[in-house]
Amino acid sequence: MKTNVIRSTFLAAALLGSTSSQAQAGEDNFAAATEISGGQYTSPNISLLNYTSENGEPPLVWEDGAAGKSAWWKWTAPEDGFCTVDTLKEPETMAIYDPIIGVYTGATVNALTRVVFSDDHWTNINGGTYRGGSCTFYATKNTTYHITVDGLDASSVTAAQHRVRLHLGLLPKRASKNVGVWRDYTDPTLFGNLTFTKTSAFSFSAKFTHGTKSYPFSGVLSPEGFFSTAFPRTSPVGSPPLTPIGLIIDAKVGGFFHVSTGGADWDSQKLYEVIQFPVGTVSQVAGNFSGSFMLNGLNGQGMVFATVKPNGTTSGTTTLPDGVKVTFSGPLAFESSTESVLPLCTTLHGGKGHCLQKLKFADLGQHDHLLSQGSIYYIRPPAAKSAFYPNGINSYGSLFGGTWTKPALNQRALGFLEGAMGDGTLQIPSVLGEINAVMENLNFSTANKFIFKTPAMRKPVLTLNTLTGQVTGSIYEPAGKKRTLTGALYKYNNQLYLRGQVSGITQNVSFEVKP
Repeated sequence: MKTNVIRSTFLAAALLGSTSSQAQAGEDNFAAATEISGGQYTSPNISLLNYTSENGEPPLVWEDGAAGKSAWWKWTAPEDGFCTVDTLKEPETMAIYDPIIGVYTGATVNALTRVVFSDDHWTNINGGTYRGGSCTFYATKNTTYHITVDGLDASSVTAAQHRVRLHLGLLPKRASKNVGVWRDYTDPTLFGNLTFTKTSAFSFSAKFTHGTKSYPFSGVLSPEGFFSTAFPRTSPVGSPPLTPIGLIIDAKVGGFFHVSTGGADWDSQKLYEVIQFPVGTVSQVAGNFSGSFMLNGLNGQGMVFATVKPNGTTSGTTTLPDGVKVTFSGPLAFESSTESVLPLCTTLHGGKGHCLQKLKFADLGQHDHLLSQGSIYYIRPPAAKSAFYPNGINSYGSLFGGTWTKPALNQRALGFLEGAMGDGTLQIPSVLGEINAVMENLNFSTANKFIFKTPAMRKPVLTLNTLTGQVTGSIYEPAGKKRTLTGALYKYNNQLYLRGQVSGITQNVSFEVKP
């Protein structure tokens, strides 16, 4: 839905830091320093082997001249907050042995004022590496900072060790709310949500969920924007203790959170910032949406119906391919200047299953897209005594859909089947052991009614909800068994689709209406 009301640009200036710079290497000369914009930046691997120092360049380490191989960047703070620059993510090959970092203010290389410098990262006291440096300083909005990287001394930059990579991250001072979802891809019992609310004093309150369990916690972020904690897991009586669930939060612009149970792999997920809509602004994607998805290895289509209110509050339902319905609601979060996301992880089947989805709403003008950011994941536990999905479900797939608009009087919804004068065919493919193929000719009238041409034997019925795009109905098998149909009419990439699922005995199957 589009309106004449001024639309929010997804936090406008408050999220200027969300735009990261195009990665460019630092320059040898101060005057030609690479400019960083936004609140996050990672440079490509750069070689300092042929870099030099300039006359008047300030000593980087105490009173020494370091290696004399300095590279320069400059960054103007988009907002107040703690800025961290580091070289901790070193190149895989030929990395500088001991890089150092300096941050300055000033206009010329011979008249700079040092803000901060670093030789190592503070974690080296606990056995950390000396091969990377990190420093944090309080950045003031619209102030330009000059950042330089060099080697500690001449032995740090050699033909065998001369590459470095710079990273910058900003922890904004302003208050914010963030959300995220997580799952362990190797253990279907590990999944949940994270909500995180930060104050302008860098303290926070949060809630971490693991299945049906919820863990509220609070604290203060480190200057680098990190916080780590862990949550217990209960092991069966007589079994060895289970490792706790470890959590590390990175609350900087474009931040992540990381979940682990002690194995080699961490589940790293984006920590999305909830969009704030000031008075007089509305969401760019406010309106109704419909779409469908298939999960790998399954026959039935899943469906999503969502409503985005002008203030970004989003609600709706997801019908999974086995017919399980998930009801959701929550605030939209920032993905890009034209995209917003609603991350959801819903506990199902008494805590033994779940559905993880990140619904993405993309602003494209008059007709927006509804997509999945990544995949939709669904876990349904096995049930050996049940004929319906006895092996359970552990699968994933992608969502496609778009804006749903209520049809005008005497006009077909979205123009569906308009080119065929409303004529189409209901098609159900054959699935061995479940259903034989079905084809029923129909007409979709300008009154948005489905009229079947030979309804006597199978008695097909389809009804469109013109407010949501949901289609419901039924059809009979030749043996007399009634099957229910649930589907979605939607538009994606200027193509129109009506797809859905047919109820089954061993599994649900798909149906589609085509011209």
